[in-house]
Amino acid sequence: MHSENGSLAATIMGLSLVRRLLVAFSLAVFSATIVAGTAQAQSEIRIAAVVNDDIISVLDVAARTELIIVSSGMERVDATRQRINNQVMRSLIDETLQIQEAKRLGIEISEDEVSQAFAQVAGNNNLSAEQFEEALRSSGVLPETLRAQIKASLAWSAVVGRRLAAQVSVDEEEIDEAMARIAARPLDPEVRFSEIFLSVDNPAQDGEIRDSIRRLRNQILDGGSFQSVARQFSEAPSAPNGGGVGWTRQAQLPREFGTALDQLDRGEVSLPLRTPMGYYLLRLDNRRSGQRVTGPQYDIVQVFLPVNNPADGAEFAAQESLARSVQESIRGCEDVVRVHRELNLSGSPSLGRLRSGDMAPQIRAVVPSLPVGQPSQPVRFDGGVAVLMVCKILEATAAGDLPPREEVSGNLRREKIDILARRYLRDLRRAAIVDMRG
Repeated sequence: MHSENGSLAATIMGLSLVRRLLVAFSLAVFSATIVAGTAQAQSEIRIAAVVNDDIISVLDVAARTELIIVSSGMERVDATRQRINNQVMRSLIDETLQIQEAKRLGIEISEDEVSQAFAQVAGNNNLSAEQFEEALRSSGVLPETLRAQIKASLAWSAVVGRRLAAQVSVDEEEIDEAMARIAARPLDPEVRFSEIFLSVDNPAQDGEIRDSIRRLRNQILDGGSFQSVARQFSEAPSAPNGGGVGWTRQAQLPREFGTALDQLDRGEVSLPLRTPMGYYLLRLDNRRSGQRVTGPQYDIVQVFLPVNNPADGAEFAAQESLARSVQESIRGCEDVVRVHRELNLSGSPSLGRLRSGDMAPQIRAVVPSLPVGQPSQPVRFDGGVAVLMVCKILEATAAGDLPPREEVSGNLRREKIDILARRYLRDLRRAAIVDMRG
């Protein structure tokens, strides 16, 4: 049993992003304790909650709970299950509401779409869909549950796209104001942090949500993975990235965020912060002075080959061999994009435009001397192996380190859509009839 759990944990931790809203999916993990014994099996199919007309079973809750414990490195004991039970229920209720709204709008996700996404996840683990399905079953995981949750995530993405995207526009004045704010304090200290957010839609829920976020914090302090907890529970737009927000000028943050981050050392997690929208946990990932980053910008793309178990030297060697084959086959940035697609790799092949001071050390050691359009030798990172390519070099201009206007516009648009999507789900919660049975 121990070896099976270890293999399952490695598989789950190795799963990469399929798309932004797909990362919220979870596997249904069926431990031996869940399926052992007829009497217990009968108990597990009891109703835990009825959401409008749809049922969430005790088995659904138990399966999701086991996944979270395994994937986040929490201690696999009953006390842990009890501590996260309420938030697991909240997540399952939200998914049920999202599926119901898609049905109401006549949105259908085909089995072909689900199969394509499932195959993409399998490809990220260097497996065919059939091999991945067998690996899940052998670890006590029902592939049907993963497929159902992929379908729910795709459906909600379609709902947001249909109902909200057309409502959002960004005008030139907004872009001007945003760029002025970015340029206004070029020497402000910057912080890189991660967040977990739980909304409070009704004041009557305040105590329950406060207790939930306290329990999540305790689990993280006890050794749980902040990133995994954020992916499973956080309602912030950063959830698919494990809660990571990236570098931000501290002066641009809400005052309570800045105050909390000032009190943290690198890697520490804040106490719960109450805001008008709900509760946050913040983790300080890094801090740097506000000295302006100068020099040219490098427009970089990559083929990144993930390694599920960084301690496995054989797996690293296999990925480095594949990376050398990739290096020999690509002749330009278009080839990088093509290979990224053909290998079913997650995320985007683009690293964006980076200056030397903003690069990870491994990238900084390679990119400045790499000719445009030429692939690098395989570069090893903690989580995998990459082949890098510079598509263009943009020399420093009078605008300094200001981002392109289209990038600012895109960020503003995403922020607006995220806010509307959060309100949309809040309204669904308020209108729902939820009968808790468990």
